[in-house]
Amino acid sequence: MNTRTINGLLRTSAGTLSDVDLVNRTIQVRVGPTALSFDVPRECEIVVNGERVKLHVLQNNDPVQVIHGPGPCDITAKRLEVVSQKHSRGPNCC
Repeated sequence: MNTRTINGLLRTSAGTLSDVDLVNRTIQVRVGPTALSFDVPRECEIVVNGERVKLHVLQNNDPVQVIHGPGPCDITAKRLEVVSQKHSRGPNCC
């Protein structure tokens, strides 16, 4: 899913992480049947369950939201956010 953010310049792509290349600092995200590749510069904010982490912490199959832009074809990530399903459940769940 691709949606415009409030300022109309940045975009958010949400999907499932399918590859992390630590050497080239790139990730691949499955958005439906499509695989999107993003560059992840060192200044990109990476957040897992609300905490800042390094790129190597991300794992395949993580649900991820990538904020990128400024244009729709810009593949440079500005922020990566992962909300792990196992950590997002409340204490009284299952």
